[in-house]
Amino acid sequence: MRLTLNIILAFVIISCNNTNKISDDEYDIFSLLINELSIPLIAPPSFEELNSPKKLLKAKDSLEYLVKNKKVNVLIYSRFQDISEESKKIVENEYKFSELLEADVIGEEKLITKNNINLYFTDDPDTLKKKDLLKHDILLQFTKVYFNENHNKAIVEVANSRGSMSISKVLYFLKKVNDIWIIEKSKLLFIS
Repeated sequence: MRLTLNIILAFVIISCNNTNKISDDEYDIFSLLINELSIPLIAPPSFEELNSPKKLLKAKDSLEYLVKNKKVNVLIYSRFQDISEESKKIVENEYKFSELLEADVIGEEKLITKNNINLYFTDDPDTLKKKDLLKHDILLQFTKVYFNENHNKAIVEVANSRGSMSISKVLYFLKKVNDIWIIEKSKLLFIS
């Protein structure tokens, strides 16, 4: 009887420790990066506004309002990509990170974003029609998050596309300070 209870208890513990889930830290990191990267693009001030300090100040106030309040449609490629070889080389020199996340897909359930951000998810953006892609302001694609041994530093690559002619890939170095993840630095890997 005791052996049966121990086996059942072990099975329950193993099933609760499913490694195919995204941790709260990973969701905090993804939320931080989505909020940082989802800034709406606003037209610059006109020449007339640039030549008049009063008009420039008014334009600046209007831009700040729009940046904080304009709705931004963010399409997230929900399947994680592998981190690039270039990033692996950078990381090997600075940190000894190990991949902890074994999940293949990011979901919306624990992402915390600003009120002006609308999130959409796709498994394969290549299957979307061009007109569907144009409905979104930004396409984001994440790699899995890699943590250091103390779980207080992390890295992740993010591909960021704003239209068919603009894409960049950035390696972000993050650290946890007082239980809050912050971007420590970033390294641009690619831009077009």
